[in-house]
Amino acid sequence: MEKPIGVSPKAEAILAKINQDSQALRCQEPYARSNLLDAARSLIAELETPGEMISRATWAEPALLATLKTAVDLKLFDELIEDDGAPKSIRRLAEATGSEELLIGRIIKHLVAMKIVEESGADSVAATKISKALAIPKYRDGIVMMSDFLIMPCMKIPQYLARNGYRNPQDATDCPFQSAQDTTKICFEYLAERPKLQECFNNYMGGRRQGERSWFDPDYFPVEDKLQHTELNDSTPLLVDVGGGLGHDAEAFRKSYPDLPGRIIVQDLPRSVEQAAPVGRGIEMLSHDFFSPQPIHGESPQPRHPIPSHFLCQTATDNPLSLAGARFYFLHSVLHNWCDAQCRNILAQLVKVMESGSTVLINDFVVPDQNPHWLMTSLDLIMMGMSAATERTGRQWGRLLGEVGLGIVRIWGHPDSTESLIEAELRR
Repeated sequence: MEKPIGVSPKAEAILAKINQDSQALRCQEPYARSNLLDAARSLIAELETPGEMISRATWAEPALLATLKTAVDLKLFDELIEDDGAPKSIRRLAEATGSEELLIGRIIKHLVAMKIVEESGADSVAATKISKALAIPKYRDGIVMMSDFLIMPCMKIPQYLARNGYRNPQDATDCPFQSAQDTTKICFEYLAERPKLQECFNNYMGGRRQGERSWFDPDYFPVEDKLQHTELNDSTPLLVDVGGGLGHDAEAFRKSYPDLPGRIIVQDLPRSVEQAAPVGRGIEMLSHDFFSPQPIHGESPQPRHPIPSHFLCQTATDNPLSLAGARFYFLHSVLHNWCDAQCRNILAQLVKVMESGSTVLINDFVVPDQNPHWLMTSLDLIMMGMSAATERTGRQWGRLLGEVGLGIVRIWGHPDSTESLIEAELRR
């Protein structure tokens, strides 16, 4: 029998905050949902015993990733949404996935315990909103990415730090990733050699921020106000999405501002450009290595990317295009993949083609000096393991940008987004 535990003053305060945040959520107030989630986590931390915390962190969560990956491999979540998500027996799920009934029963039990699916009887389960989402590629492939690509380097961090005198890794060719994957390649070279994993990565990046506000929403960043004194026509570059993957951000931007003149160019490596679906009016996909000079008047600079040249292609020359003087050079979740030295190289290529009125927009985490969000701190350690990279504070961003001749105009944020938008211009 569990020994009764008294409610501490801190727990009482958290419970009161939960009541307050619950009312705010009902009234659809800003920050209410994120505040309530934070308060719920705080309550768990206050009520859990040390033993329960260790069991959750070292038993429940690792086992959850293992069962999620197995379920994805078996297409279990696809089967759960058949027949409009009606409850299904363990036997039916075993037959549909071609697996042993006893095994599926064990997998399902942990998914039930972790609130991924819900029981509808002693030997049957039904889909939840989470399990339904895991049948969609942009969510499903996040499980594949974590299991096959991201989590193993993170687990190698303790050994790496002990071996290197507890110093931050500074080199993408010598960080936990190499020992985790038994390779000498950097993570993006490794990824480029595996088309299926690259596809999962691109799909995951398209869905990672689902539910958060977009940087170009009028109450986030005033796009139209910023363009008031800008002369644009259909041939001038409005936005260059550097390392823009499949073009999700660019397409969403164009849909929000369909009447804005100017070209929108999405740049990424050839494998991503090839995977991208046909894009809408005024959006162009361009194979480009962001460590190379930006194209000017149709030039095709030699790649300078740490990925071998046979994974790259030259900038297209059948459509002469100068990206000099674009109004916005946009980087979303790009610079957090690289250490400062490589970020300076990426940014330097943009500085060379910027003109008066050009702006660099960096959509990324800005880690606060106090009370950082767990998304920021966990991804910071994941990036340490993957590529000796980091999530940065406002001061770190300012220092990095200043080193290439850029100055921060403002750091924009929104209550419904954990990411920020850094607006930077050439220093006068």
